[in-house]
Amino acid sequence: MEISYALSYDPSRSNLHEVDVHNPNTPEVMEIKVSSIKTRFRLRTPDDDKIKELADSIKITGLINPITIDPNHYLIAGFHRWSAYKELGYDYIPAIIKDVSKFQSELMEIDENLKRNELNHIEIAEHIVRREELLEELGVRMKRGAINTLLDFSLQQNWLSNLA
Repeated sequence: MEISYALSYDPSRSNLHEVDVHNPNTPEVMEIKVSSIKTRFRLRTPDDDKIKELADSIKITGLINPITIDPNHYLIAGFHRWSAYKELGYDYIPAIIKDVSKFQSELMEIDENLKRNELNHIEIAEHIVRREELLEELGVRMKRGAINTLLDFSLQQNWLSNLA
């Protein structure tokens, strides 16, 4: 049996690679023009502070998960990621294209928002501290003594407001 392959974008390698198109569990990721993506009514209110934080993260680590769109380039999942790419002025974004109905698209958006695994306050603190340690090792951050200088101001504000 002959297997067909398609070229797909691998965000971890920043290049194209082959993907088995007969395996429905292997999503095809493509580079899509940011300006070609459209949105419908969003159920979740965009958070400008989160978009800015995400843009800062993407500048450092790149995009971890591609957005999801339908064949007509309507956004299904990844509004904050797409908005961060627009804020950064990037022309293309990795996207998974799902051929689903408008009904299925809305259900996917709802499920993504409902099923996200949010961190508790201790996990947030542990993640922030470890992130700063890694950024310091990469030379992105300078070593300082006080936690107030280790954390970005926006992260501090969000973290502290969640403790109240």
